[in-house]
Order: sequence, then structure tokens, then C-alpha cells
Amino acid sequence: MLIDMRAMRQRKRQAGFSLIELMIGLAIFGVLLAVGMPAFRSYSLNAKVLASAQSLFSGLQRARGEAIRLNTPVQLILTENPAINNPNITDFSATGRNWIVRSFNRGTGIYDLVDAKSGAEGGSTGSVNVSATDAASSPLTTVEFNGLGGTTLTGVATIAFLPAEGTCATPTTPSDLRCISVIVTPGGRSQICDPTIASTATSDTRRCIAS
Repeated sequence: MLIDMRAMRQRKRQAGFSLIELMIGLAIFGVLLAVGMPAFRSYSLNAKVLASAQSLFSGLQRARGEAIRLNTPVQLILTENPAINNPNITDFSATGRNWIVRSFNRGTGIYDLVDAKSGAEGGSTGSVNVSATDAASSPLTTVEFNGLGGTTLTGVATIAFLPAEGTCATPTTPSDLRCISVIVTPGGRSQICDPTIASTATSDTRRCIAS
């Protein structure tokens, strides 16, 4: 009986964690968290940048397809205006996170809504910056497609998506953060590409085409 009581007390002492063991465990967890958080933050920002670029790319594809289907001009416009269900807004912005696809109705003389997307969708508000420029590096707010699928652009337009904080990787400066571009050619071709890849790297499908 005495032996049994000693065994029971020994098992009780062995159950659970001591205060020292718990403190060591918390310290290890804190170190792992401190090491892993920056990498997770970069991954999250990169995912939001890519999602925003993919959203605009799908909008461009929709606009071009609708222009060909209707045989009428269809525009994709960038705006900061949250009223994206109004296709006749006039406050366009080359840094707009929201986009609207609209077609001109010859009968009514106003635009009809085809599609729209808010930059707030997907939790990207404040996390992703947008900068659209034409071939002359001037601000670009509108891409218009004609009934043949071409555009009114005179050269390749670039819509750049950048994380709102930190610095993107460049060919000479490494970084965990990635910028993504969506380019549109005068002929109506759209592409998601990596601006860090040289345009002369013809074998790399990630490069941004120059024409």
C-alpha cells in the first residue's frame, strides 16, 4: 500500500508542465513568431497585389469580349469613386483601385454597366497601390476597346500594382515583396507580367511584352 501511494504521488508530480518548462516553451514560441511574421507579412502583401492584378486583367478581358460581341466601343475606367454601379461617373483616376467596364448605348446616349469591381474586395483596401500610365508615361485612366478587339492606345499601356508599404524587388535590389504589372497593347492584348524580368528575355513568359 505504501509503495502504491508513493507511485501515485510520483505520477502526480510528473503530470503537466512546470513553470520553468512553460516559460521556455513561451520563449521558443516568441522567437518562432518573430522570425516568421515578416515572411508571412510579405506573403500576404504579395498575394493581395497578385489578386488585384488578376482582377483588373479579368476586367480587361471582359471589356474586350463585350466590345467584339456588341461591335461597339467598350471602356474600362479606373476610379477611386466607390459608386462603381454607376457607369456614367466622371471622376476617373490613374491611381484608382476600383474599375468599371461600360458600353456606350447609342439609343440612350449614355453608358450601360457591363461589370465592375471594388478594390476593397478581397481585403486589399490600403494594401495595394495602383499606377496606370500610357506609352508616353502619362497618367492613364481609360482603356477603350473597339468592335474588332483593338484599342485606342498609341502604344503599350502599363497598370502597375505595388504593395502600399515596403520596396518591391528590382533586377538589382532583392526583396521579398513583388510588384506586378498588367500591360495592354494597341491591338487589345492584355498580359499579367513581372516588371523585374527584362523585356529582352524572350524565353521567359513572365516578362512584360514591349509591343
